[in-house]
Amino acid sequence: MVLYRKFRPTTFASVKGQTVITTVLKSAIVHKKISHAYLFTGTRGVGKTSTARIFAKAINCLEPKDGEPCNACESCKSFNDGSNVDLMEIDAASNRGIDDIREIKEKVNFAPTMSIYKVYIIDEVHMLTKDAFNALLKTLEEPPAKVVFILATTEIYKVPLTIISRCQRFDFKNAEQDDLKKLLKEICKKEKIVIDDESIQLITELGEGSFRDSLSILEKLSSGDEEITYDNALKSLGIPDLRLLTNIITAIVAGDIGKAFVSLREAIGSGIDIYQINKNMLSYLEKQLVLQAQHESGDSLLSLHDTLMFIKEFLKAEESLKYSVVPSVVVEAAIASLCTHYATLHPDIQPEIVVQKKQTKKIVKEEKLEKIEKVEEKNKEEEIVPEAGGSEVQLAMDDIMKGWGKVIAKLMPFNHHLSSFLSKSKPVRIEDSYLILEVKYSFHKDRIEETKSRQAIAGVFANIYGVKLLPKCIVNAKLVVSEGIEKKPQIQDNMKEDIKPSKEADAEILKEALKIFEME
Repeated sequence: MVLYRKFRPTTFASVKGQTVITTVLKSAIVHKKISHAYLFTGTRGVGKTSTARIFAKAINCLEPKDGEPCNACESCKSFNDGSNVDLMEIDAASNRGIDDIREIKEKVNFAPTMSIYKVYIIDEVHMLTKDAFNALLKTLEEPPAKVVFILATTEIYKVPLTIISRCQRFDFKNAEQDDLKKLLKEICKKEKIVIDDESIQLITELGEGSFRDSLSILEKLSSGDEEITYDNALKSLGIPDLRLLTNIITAIVAGDIGKAFVSLREAIGSGIDIYQINKNMLSYLEKQLVLQAQHESGDSLLSLHDTLMFIKEFLKAEESLKYSVVPSVVVEAAIASLCTHYATLHPDIQPEIVVQKKQTKKIVKEEKLEKIEKVEEKNKEEEIVPEAGGSEVQLAMDDIMKGWGKVIAKLMPFNHHLSSFLSKSKPVRIEDSYLILEVKYSFHKDRIEETKSRQAIAGVFANIYGVKLLPKCIVNAKLVVSEGIEKKPQIQDNMKEDIKPSKEADAEILKEALKIFEME
């Protein structure tokens, strides 16, 4: 017999971790205040069905003791060996239709055959159809005497409120780690199973608060005659060693994608499923998150912020694994993404593998920033405000054209795109304190006349020509400039055909754009 059936509780006292619920149920039996309907809800394997069976046995026991079934009378024996015809257990997952509930309605009016109460235990009640729930509701509204319904569900939110409101609801909590450990040790002692404490700890963690799941794992590990050790348990259950997980995290922190992949492949090569690797990585990160939230460092290689980042990345992988045809790629992509971003998040911890590349980039970046700072300092020294009337501007167009190449060159460190736009423009004339530029396209005009762009260009003008000038653009000399606002001239109907863009013009614009954005 499997362990979880062999050690199924037979009294309220043997139900682990649900003391509050069992106390209330025993009190109801002692005071003979039995309700017609109960609703047991909670996660899998926490004792819902077992408690329902014990309660059904206790309310029919001929000699109950403080609400506990005696397990000695004929009624208790019939419940224990499954021969009592007044106990009906229905699995709503496979008997979910209205016809199944109608059958109950037809039989519910008959008096108990050999017990005080006729008991219906409907497991996974949330699986019933809408019509079946409606039929059940009618029975719960007008319950026959000496009939008790016990509904059990793992998904209470799927049960209609009309059903819930007609039942006494009991919420079963997940098993505590200490209760699970105590139960496992007791069973191992009775079954003469040799197991170390690390393996018991592993089982309780994998059981996730479920007594049944924990006992199923123990049974799998005890199928052989050898002693259960931690390493053997990991291999038998297909779980990656914690050292492999920490190796992967260490490699990510170091930015070493290759080493992280080697550790991942080592885990896969040992027969561990990629889904299990991702799941255990999340479990490990969750434990570190809890320790960090409690201001305990533990053995984590990560900060709280980094732990959250890792969790988000592997949660994305968990979701993508459901649909991926190549699951390993999903986890590898998550690892590569973390490696790539880690150096950016932690510039003070640079892995050796990327230091040289980063140093080269850093030098180029510093040189560029230095040039930009010089332009910005010059801009601050020369406040760029156009002079009223422009009487102070003494500059000829010939001077502008001679120094135009210098203007373009000096703008390059600030913004090479802006420098490229100016190289395609043509100085036309000087109006007051504005230099009028002719450009080919309106988006050139928009970029040049941005506030930052104007300030940078004016600063360069002041540096080269010694005169304060602000750029103002016209597109192909067809737009009229008035008080800084461009207005499109009225176009007669007979001229519209002349200005329609041709395919050649479109091609020229595309070619120009590709050059500007360095794509050609």
